[in-house]
Amino acid sequence: MAERELTAADWRGYAQEQFPQAAWSVDGDLLRAMASGERVDLISRERFRDFILQFDCGCRALAARRCCTA
Repeated sequence: MAERELTAADWRGYAQEQFPQAAWSVDGDLLRAMASGERVDLISRERFRDFILQFDCGCRALAARRCCTA
């Protein structure tokens, strides 16, 4: 299976048509939730059968419990 890098154009906000730029940012191959932004779930525009999802929780000390255990 060939790997393909996803961009902001491959995602949309839940119940939205566009990528939620006020809630998320794209930095190279990283999607980052904006701490000051509204909480918006991301939905891929394409359906996938098999995929690998790599998740890294980089929260501040006080927020780490909520972010990494939710």
